[in-house]
Amino acid sequence: MSPRNENNTASAPQSPSEAKAIQQTNQGLQPRPKRSVSKGSRSSSFNAGSGRMSLPAAPVLTRALSTHEVPKAAAAPGMDTPIAALPEGPSPSLDGTSWIDAREGYQLMAMHLWRAFKRDCLFGQTDGATGIEVPSGVAIRYGKGQYVVCPSNDERLSHFCHSVAVLNTEAAMTLTSAVVAAITTRLAHSMTHVPITPSQNIQVVDTMQDLAAARKAQNACFIRLENTLVVWADQVEILRERAKDLEDRMITLVWNSSYKSNLNNVMVATKSGASTPALASPSALSPSTSATNSIPSSPTTSSFTSISSTALSTALNQTKLEKTARNHKRSYTRESPYFFGTGTAIAPDDVSDAENGESKEVIIDSLANLPASPMSVMLRPNSHVRHVSFSDRITESDSAADSAILQVDAVPVSTSRSSSFSRAAASIRKPETAKIDTWPSESTSSSLANLQSKSSRSSMSSSGEIEQRWDDGMIGELDYEKQTDEYEQRPLSYIAPVQHGLAVALDLLICFLFTSKLFEHSLRDGNWSRMALTPIMLVMFPVILFFCDNIIGIIIQIIGPVNQLHQNSLYYSGKAPERKLTGELPHVTIQMPVYKESLQGVLMPTIESVKKAITTYELQGGTAGIVVSEDGMLLVDEQEQTIRKEFYERNNVGWVARPGHNKDGYVRKGRFKKASNLNFTCHLSVAVEKMMDEQRPDTFAQLRKFHDDPCYLKLDRSVEQGTGTGTDGETHHVEEKAEITPVAEDELSQALGPQDWTDADETELYRRCLEACLAKMHPLAQAKGNIRIGQLVLMIDSDTRVPEDCLLDAATEMTLSPEIGVLQHCSGVMLVSDSYFELCIAFFTRLVNFAISFTVANGDVAPFMGHNAILRWSAMQEAAFIDPEDGVLKYWSESHVSEDFDMALRLLMSGYITRWATYSNNGFEEGVSLTCDDELNRWQKYAFGCSELVLHRLWEWPFKGPFTPLFKTFLCSSAPIHYKFSASSYIFSYYAIAAAFPMTWTLYLIEGWYYPVLDPSFLTPFRIWVAVVVVFTIGGNVSQIIARYRTKVDSLFNLIKEHAAWMPAMFVFFGGLSYHVCTALLSHPLGIDMTWGATNKDLADSNFFLEVPLIWKRFWRVILLCTVTIAAVVIMQITAIVPLSWSIQGFFTYWPLLLTAISHLIYPIVLNPALLRFSF
Repeated sequence: MSPRNENNTASAPQSPSEAKAIQQTNQGLQPRPKRSVSKGSRSSSFNAGSGRMSLPAAPVLTRALSTHEVPKAAAAPGMDTPIAALPEGPSPSLDGTSWIDAREGYQLMAMHLWRAFKRDCLFGQTDGATGIEVPSGVAIRYGKGQYVVCPSNDERLSHFCHSVAVLNTEAAMTLTSAVVAAITTRLAHSMTHVPITPSQNIQVVDTMQDLAAARKAQNACFIRLENTLVVWADQVEILRERAKDLEDRMITLVWNSSYKSNLNNVMVATKSGASTPALASPSALSPSTSATNSIPSSPTTSSFTSISSTALSTALNQTKLEKTARNHKRSYTRESPYFFGTGTAIAPDDVSDAENGESKEVIIDSLANLPASPMSVMLRPNSHVRHVSFSDRITESDSAADSAILQVDAVPVSTSRSSSFSRAAASIRKPETAKIDTWPSESTSSSLANLQSKSSRSSMSSSGEIEQRWDDGMIGELDYEKQTDEYEQRPLSYIAPVQHGLAVALDLLICFLFTSKLFEHSLRDGNWSRMALTPIMLVMFPVILFFCDNIIGIIIQIIGPVNQLHQNSLYYSGKAPERKLTGELPHVTIQMPVYKESLQGVLMPTIESVKKAITTYELQGGTAGIVVSEDGMLLVDEQEQTIRKEFYERNNVGWVARPGHNKDGYVRKGRFKKASNLNFTCHLSVAVEKMMDEQRPDTFAQLRKFHDDPCYLKLDRSVEQGTGTGTDGETHHVEEKAEITPVAEDELSQALGPQDWTDADETELYRRCLEACLAKMHPLAQAKGNIRIGQLVLMIDSDTRVPEDCLLDAATEMTLSPEIGVLQHCSGVMLVSDSYFELCIAFFTRLVNFAISFTVANGDVAPFMGHNAILRWSAMQEAAFIDPEDGVLKYWSESHVSEDFDMALRLLMSGYITRWATYSNNGFEEGVSLTCDDELNRWQKYAFGCSELVLHRLWEWPFKGPFTPLFKTFLCSSAPIHYKFSASSYIFSYYAIAAAFPMTWTLYLIEGWYYPVLDPSFLTPFRIWVAVVVVFTIGGNVSQIIARYRTKVDSLFNLIKEHAAWMPAMFVFFGGLSYHVCTALLSHPLGIDMTWGATNKDLADSNFFLEVPLIWKRFWRVILLCTVTIAAVVIMQITAIVPLSWSIQGFFTYWPLLLTAISHLIYPIVLNPALLRFSF
């Protein structure tokens, strides 16, 4: 620091009396701080009078200090810290927005927040025993491992800085108010969570060093031995709001407990029926009732307490029991309660009533006495570190603290339970300048980087089953689904089976009417040759099944019941499940496949939305993590790679990136690549789990080897035990082992106990296994972060928004219903532009989702849409198959474009069901197609996928038959018979759409040339067109309006207006689909390759001159075909050109073909907003 600023550096706030003295001395004498820019200086300073705090001018950094250069950096707290300067920033510029130096801006914000927290009384004052001001500070992330800390000269904040750097959060503060002390001074040693509200549990650690291993998503953590609540946020702007909100919640908690503990208020509370959350005392739980009262009153908390034997008293049928046993094999386990030191805190309401004049003993204690049980809030005797009183007078101090950018030194996280506050009881030194250490050091960066993993000593087994045997017995895996409540039994609605049955009956009726007509006319004229048309029924039946299904569906939507949409049934959830889980909540992995989507425009908003859901779930007692299947990481430039990696690291996102297609011999299988992308991530996760199970030490000798040898995974267990030979290094260890005394050898041969394997050991083992498995998968593959898959997998797209409070409901429903393989949430629509085509597709998407909700609520089997769905990991493993092409186990089918439909069929045939949930109220939002090209691609992929599921290639028909084994297995499986017809109706609806254009052409020629001699059984194209318009266009819209009005979606006027506004656009859209769907359906059996790029997630700017060549490039074939068709219709009307015998006359004959051709021709024009804007 330059000499001119030495006198302007203030010490950390001392005591309120000292701060008050400074305030009185300087009151009215000091001018308002002004910013002055010295001539020739590249940085600015804030000058004030002597005794007041100011910011120093920016010095110049000469080098970064490391631990081996400055041994004091690793010294104990309280020792002098080495001095270093900040990097020199750019010179201030007054002609732009960055007129202030970045360092000064961060320093100002840290100081501003520190003062604001002081005014809000979020910082404690002085300790009652020592008289020293409590350590309170603010840290803001300046760079990776660099934090601006205010105050900068308080050595007691060193561990706070280190832990915050490990958490890698944007901003953090220490909340040390009286209410925090009131809670933390009474926490028992085994307490791991404090229930601030029934749905918010804040984690507890012993020391500030332990904060480094806290769950980052919870955004807060109590420090038991330091009477502190550390609050952090990913945005500096919301840190103050979050801290004040937690302060208010804690005050409410303490007040409710104190009010309930007041004997004068007991009678009032019991008579009025008030039930405020309170923390019961141990005496309130008698031995006879302690087991009952220890069950959390809040369903959102979790515990390791053993489950009551009466939990499964209700008998379940054999199928349910088999499914339960299958799902109890966990994949994400925590072995032992005392191993992790985690428990559960609840707030039971246990107040004795006073009735009929009989006085009953009310055993309610003050906040100082709380139940000491893993299932309840456990507090220890009131041993104050500092005096806490609810009536303490808080004196606000105006003493300021300067701030500096700290590059935190990486030191191993201590397991000591001594308080850093007690170690800092001596007077606080006044350093000359801000301290800067090095973070991380070379020796400790790898070990501390893994501490960001939120899960403790947990193991996610690929097979779903793991057991650990310790010397004191065997501790099996916890059973997440064995709850105190019996499994949910849901009824099955039979409206949908009746609907599909009537649709099949109507289909058969139409087919047999056609046959009867042929038979009737054959009897009349004796020409039985027309009976050769009878086999057409075999093709007509599946094609018109969707048409018949819609006729019955329209009638049911108009006059059928609608109450089932607000109830729960076997395949449908209209109401959220009751949150009554008492066991530990399952770990949820949010998996998101990614390609080259924009990080800022697409991925960042999605991950921010998911992080909010994770935070809520972890505050409710669960754990969750994000795993990104990054297919675009190794395809973008290095700068983009660096940005993505830094973003993932900052947000605790695990990611897996595989090599590009045909890179170094690697082949990305599949036509759409999504399935193989997901499989690569699943295979890596399973491989890591398997290796961790194999390589986890069992004895002290193996643990010693693990700590001493960084290449532990490459050694053979026989060599470690001294029974084999190996390299020189291995022989050295064997010889060294021989020198150990018999007593020490006996100790090393003993089995490890749960306390001997730490969280740091587990994360280090995970890091080594991940590196080893990556090398085996492919040398170019990359991965980082936590990629382990939990019991539940939330599958989302890269352009998704999820509700903040959705994971607990999903975990509850999946736990109470072990037969569920997929819980599919009904999605809303996320709009990213003002394009009318996007609005049109959004309208259509809402109609489709409502139609699905209606039919599933009626009892139909729910579909799996491929995203916004919770999948059971054990079910996915059970439904996995060996790919005959390469002999590799696959979870997602790489040979099908519709991998989601294939997954749903395999899960169904494995005995699992798919359930449709609407209680999120469209909180799950998905992006829709932004252009007509993307929407066509989507329909073509669906059509191609349906053909893959049903038909073999054409040249394989003589040997394998026309139908695929999957489709034949599905038809012969034990799936509900009505679902077989429903799924077939959906599949063959694409064939009906595809047949529109070629069939219209064929019928036009047949009717035009042979109408006088046509058979009476011939159905003209105009009659077909009228039937389609009446059923789908008129009937579909009318029934949707009535059904949505009856279910109170919107007012009748708004619904009519909305449908009328979009009806023309939808008419053009469906009129122009036939050709494109037909090409997709024909490509598969004919062996024609079709490829599609990733769907656009953000709309790029375009104009008229850019769109015209793009339209011609994509639609030139259909444009030529439609032009020829229109010309042919016109020419065939002119007898001067075409002979009369070949002329085709009549409006009803050519109208269907002409309308189809026009719809195809104007499709890329009318539905292209960028073209119709006529922007140049």
